[in-house]
Amino acid sequence: MGIPGAFLAEDIPAREALLLSLTFEKWPDLIPVTPPISLVQRFYNEYFWFRRFVFLWQQGTGPDAGLEQQAFGKLAGTSADIDWSVIEELDQLARAEN
Repeated sequence: MGIPGAFLAEDIPAREALLLSLTFEKWPDLIPVTPPISLVQRFYNEYFWFRRFVFLWQQGTGPDAGLEQQAFGKLAGTSADIDWSVIEELDQLARAEN
């Protein structure tokens, strides 16, 4: 995923959500919990924060089918044994106005 330069330079709410998603995806060892989180917990967190990023980003820039496709790709590409009711709940929470 290419990150627009303006995204990196501006102080926007979506930035934190993307960084958290990337942390769970790429560097889960940086998350200081004992015992380490399971593969499915890691996925749920990565997915939630990415969906939150997508929601916040689209609030400011409008619909983006590429980001929606990327979120769907996370579901299709996971090896975690996911619970679809949890995914539905995470989608709703990610779209909540806070």
